[in-house]
Amino acid sequence: MSISNKKAFLKKISGGMFIPSHTLEREHHLFTPAKLRTAVDTMTDPELDDYLTFLDTRLVSFKRVVHDADIPFEDLTNHEYELSIRTKYNEIHSFRDFINTTTGRRYTRGIKRVRL
Repeated sequence: MSISNKKAFLKKISGGMFIPSHTLEREHHLFTPAKLRTAVDTMTDPELDDYLTFLDTRLVSFKRVVHDADIPFEDLTNHEYELSIRTKYNEIHSFRDFINTTTGRRYTRGIKRVRL
């Protein structure tokens, strides 16, 4: 999955980004979903990598963000669907896992909607 596709997926799941605002406001100023969506577009790849690593250190799991975003599977591309399923089955838990993952269509769309 390309970095641009990963950025698109991050923007889709940004609604699940409920992090204590005082922590991120002081350190990164990116604690709201709207600010995160804007930042994803403007950050360089190394900056985004650093930010996602920062989130991992703040006990914000990728799995929790995907779960809280509660995106209907119909709104996901095939690659995003696979990421969601792999997250559900604990193959992807952290943002570091997400950064390093590739997708290969191991999962097919047989489920209409499942809450992650």
